[in-house]
Amino acid sequence: MYAFPPVEIGSNSNVLSTVQEVAVAVLIDAGRIFLGQRRTTARYGGVWEFPGGKVENGETPVDALVRELREELGIVFFNPRYLGTSEHVYADGGTFRVWYYLVDKWFGGLRTDLWEQVVWVHPDELSSYAMFEANRSIIPAITASIEGEDERFMRIALGEAERAAARGEIPVGCVITCEGAIIARSHNRTEERRAATAHAELLAIAQALEHRRSKWLEGCTLYVTLEPCPMCAGALVLARIERVVFAAHDPKAGACETLYTITNDRRLNHRVRVRGGLLAEQSQSLLEAFFRQRRP
Repeated sequence: MYAFPPVEIGSNSNVLSTVQEVAVAVLIDAGRIFLGQRRTTARYGGVWEFPGGKVENGETPVDALVRELREELGIVFFNPRYLGTSEHVYADGGTFRVWYYLVDKWFGGLRTDLWEQVVWVHPDELSSYAMFEANRSIIPAITASIEGEDERFMRIALGEAERAAARGEIPVGCVITCEGAIIARSHNRTEERRAATAHAELLAIAQALEHRRSKWLEGCTLYVTLEPCPMCAGALVLARIERVVFAAHDPKAGACETLYTITNDRRLNHRVRVRGGLLAEQSQSLLEAFFRQRRP
């Protein structure tokens, strides 16, 4: 059973009688959001929107969304996450109350013939598209929801860093995800393997490539507790990883933001989206405790 905030649909109150309820799905796949552009011949042609539609009398917002996505896109979804509600007033005075749900699990063939064109964009890019103000107002909630997932995976990477410290390795941990699932995890093993290149990122990348049986990691996100060095940043580019999220900045070897920006060098054939500083204090504390114990 789906949970959603209470709402009166088709109420006789003067306020609700003038408001049209709308249910909207924010579809996310591999960290990217679905947008469709209205056909030029349609009302408000050219505007970019999320899929969804009107809530009919007797329906809950989720009921309406189930019906609309089945009819519009040909998909059936499950476990939607409520993002928020926003109101939009058209120039002609019509008022819409829009219910937003994050949908990241569905099955069925995704039809896109309703729109002039469709795109899958990173949440950071949403604000650059011409959208209704109601849709624009939900962008922070979308970002916050995805950031919550980032924190969850970073905490798992921190657990890998703790395992490294327990084995006498510099505490750096890494996980790689694809479509919201972990496909690889590792930590530094330079001492164990007597190899300067046995960094957490390289070991995790090797695991992920084997898991996917591919030489690319397109659509994947790498979480690591310390900013990648030049070697690892280069590997991120070569593996075509979609996104990297790191915790502590590295003033001595950081190659994503601190000393170099290898992951975003326009001279290279691939660029990686970067988010730095997530749970940085926790990572820094692990590193400081490790090196404090090693001092004579």
